[in-house]
Amino acid sequence: MAAFVATNTIRRYVDRDKRDDVKRLKDALYEGGDVGLASLGQIYQLPDFVIEGTTDSNTAAASSPVISLSDEGVKFPANTHRDIVVETWAANGSNVWRYRTRQRVLGGTDPTLKGPLEFETECTAYYGMTTSDGTTTTEDATSCIAPAWWDGASPVAGSVASNTLTIQWLGTNSPVSNIIPGFVNNLDAAAAAGDSRVYQHGNVSLTNGTTDVFVSDVATPTAANFSNGSIVRVSARIFPVIQSPVIIDTASTPDEVWIGALGITSDLVTWRIRVWVSDPINLPLL
Repeated sequence: MAAFVATNTIRRYVDRDKRDDVKRLKDALYEGGDVGLASLGQIYQLPDFVIEGTTDSNTAAASSPVISLSDEGVKFPANTHRDIVVETWAANGSNVWRYRTRQRVLGGTDPTLKGPLEFETECTAYYGMTTSDGTTTTEDATSCIAPAWWDGASPVAGSVASNTLTIQWLGTNSPVSNIIPGFVNNLDAAAAAGDSRVYQHGNVSLTNGTTDVFVSDVATPTAANFSNGSIVRVSARIFPVIQSPVIIDTASTPDEVWIGALGITSDLVTWRIRVWVSDPINLPLL
């Protein structure tokens, strides 16, 4: 079992503080090698780094470095911040994950991460079904939408049993890193007072990528079904099991900024990670 193993790395990064636009154009036209390639990359906003490699375990991202931005010459001056954008493609032979994240880094002798890791790829998934008898589910394909980073099947669920509807958000039992349950809506055009129901999210399984929706009849709480003729809609925020976060390595002196990779247990995953480093923005009041 191994952490991330790089098989190819493309480097285009040049410290932008030392490159004005005219100099970049001249370098792109007249310089060869790494300098010309880096200048072309900046002009066309190509990624500063492209790293390809593999993992075959779920070694923690903090122990599975992809690339050290600090070692590559990226500076994080005091009272400035940079945005680090990471676009990840990963595949294990069965599925492909693709997503883009953004992380702010506050500069200083020891840089620090600021704010949450922002997913720029849509992570909200939706499940929709109808039922004519209150328990048997018929998926509405147009309302069963997987998170945008997933290339596999759409969400599905079985029949209601023991007051519970179990939704497989990735179309089958498949691990995820986090699930944040959202809304549960039930529409019934012929609803009467006796059709009133109470809904709540039940068990959440990250191992299986599933959530339960618990339903009970207001008048008879033990009743285990939706009202007949129901149209049901459910949502949840689903995050991929693989991860490629920006990491602060505190074991170094000073602390370093790098990208890590978290794979899947006993599963060969191939990666292609593209990294953009923004210009430093001066924030003197920090």
